[in-house]
Amino acid sequence: TNCEDDCKLYNCMKNVNSSLSKVLGVFYFSVVKMRCFAYDYPLMCTSYNRFYIPLLTKRCKKYEPDTSKPKAWAIFTQPNFLEV
Repeated sequence: TNCEDDCKLYNCMKNVNSSLSKVLGVFYFSVVKMRCFAYDYPLMCTSYNRFYIPLLTKRCKKYEPDTSKPKAWAIFTQPNFLEV
């Protein structure tokens, strides 16, 4: 799906804050873990996890756009509905 549309859907579900919006948000963003696509700069890691444990933690803690490279179509991971 398109990242811009998913961002609108995510914010709408958070703002409505009803039991139905929570169930749908958790299912779509946290259980199914839908990915989205966008035409943007590639991401680069700007902050690494000091205590990286394979399969348990992520190596990178923070990503930012790498504006030194050209924009391209890419697939992105959506935020977890329960963590944000």
